[in-house]
Amino acid sequence: MQNIPGFYRILHEMTIVATPDQIFKALTEPQVLEAWWATHAVGEPKVGSMVQLRFGNEQSANGMEMLEVIMLEPGRKVEWLDRQSLLPEWVGTRITWELSPIENGTKILFGQRGYASAEGCLAMCSYHWAGYLTSLKAYLETGKGNPYR
Repeated sequence: MQNIPGFYRILHEMTIVATPDQIFKALTEPQVLEAWWATHAVGEPKVGSMVQLRFGNEQSANGMEMLEVIMLEPGRKVEWLDRQSLLPEWVGTRITWELSPIENGTKILFGQRGYASAEGCLAMCSYHWAGYLTSLKAYLETGKGNPYR
């Protein structure tokens, strides 16, 4: 198989017992992002805006992510373009959340597309995304997520 730049991706699917609107809120409101994902989040749920996420404290080497909001379809889809990251492989990747109502909740199709190679952080990032999806599920179903600390 030919190594095509940007071909590699992370894909996960999960069902959460929550409405698409509840999940959309958890993906777009900074104080809710802090309940299941980042230590600190700042931003506005508006296309073209930047969402700033901090992992760890101000002095932490884990630093900050800058995600540009490139698509918002309430209750259906959220898409971000990574503009700044401590992980060079993340810059330029697109993070997508597609929400579909099902009988007992919502199916989430998560993706992070545009990795230049399968080397580097791809496997580790896939593992951690699975953990954060589990945290999102726990937050929405029990009120208690497991964000980065």
